[in-house]
Order: sequence, then C-alpha cells, then structure tokens
Amino acid sequence: MSNSNLIPWRSVKRWMCFGCGDCCRRFTVVLNSSELSFFLKKYPLYLQKIGSKTVLRRTSTGSCIFQVGGLCVIQNHKPLACKLWPFHFFRRPLQPEDTRWAEYDYQGQRYYVYVDTTCAGVGVGFPVEFTIRELVRILEGEKIPQVYSTSPKFYVLKSKPERLEDKELFSKLWFYARRNL
Repeated sequence: MSNSNLIPWRSVKRWMCFGCGDCCRRFTVVLNSSELSFFLKKYPLYLQKIGSKTVLRRTSTGSCIFQVGGLCVIQNHKPLACKLWPFHFFRRPLQPEDTRWAEYDYQGQRYYVYVDTTCAGVGVGFPVEFTIRELVRILEGEKIPQVYSTSPKFYVLKSKPERLEDKELFSKLWFYARRNL
C-alpha cells in the first residue's frame, strides 16, 4: 500500500460508501488468523494461497468472489480490511506534522487515522466522525453492526426492520441513500 493517497481524517468532513465496488475490484483481501479460521470452516472453496498469505478468491473479472452488484454478500462476516476501507489506523502518525489532524482518542487508546482519497465516497455523506467512532469500536473488538462504515444500499435492500431502533436507522439511511446515491 502506498501512503501517497492517505490524508489525515480531520481533512475530510464527510464520507459514505456508495457501494460502487471499486475497492472489491482493486484490492486483494488478506485474512488475519481469526478470519482464516472462520473462512476455512464456512467458505473453504473461496480461499486462495498467495505465498504465505491466504486471501479471498477473485472472479475471472478480478472482483472479490463475494461481491455481487457492488455489494458484499457476506456483510456480517466481512474481513476487517474490508470493514475499515478506506480508513487506515496506525499507532504513530505517518508524518510528524499530521499529529493533530490524524489523532483520534478512544477510551485511552490513541490512533492516527488516515483516509485513502481514491475512494469515491470521500467528501460526501455522513460526518466522518460517525464513521471513525464506529470503526474504532470494531477495531477494538466490539461486536457492533456496521452502519456508517458500509453502504446504505445494504440496509435499503434488507428486509423490513423489526425493532423501533432499526426502523429509525433504516429511515435515516434510506434518506441518505436516496439523496446521495
């Protein structure tokens, strides 16, 4: 990964996933050890070994095997790399002058967060703080659903929500999806 396209998160006011699938076509997803264990049990035919790393297979067109119409069909099992894209989390700033602009503190943990500007969703959608907060919680191991850090198309295509909180979220995401997609 080249750092030339990464900018500190405070330089970005808004971000939203359009579900364009560009990231699913451009990048090979390397699985970490816990993901590898899960995928070996659940989806062993969709894995490929490249050198010492195990990655998600790609279709003949170059897309991730789990991408259908720009959306991830394993939404609840997406690898961490997919959940975090286009955000990158480091323990130190990439440049000393980035410290103030990249720093994000969460419950005593300090991260330096950067956004890859090649993502089409940079500059539109939700306030970026919502996404960063959600992703840090996921990075910290909390089992929470992706809301701001995934495409609203996913929620629009889901069956009708049952709980009141889900209905309110569904309404907000539907509004954003109709307005921005």
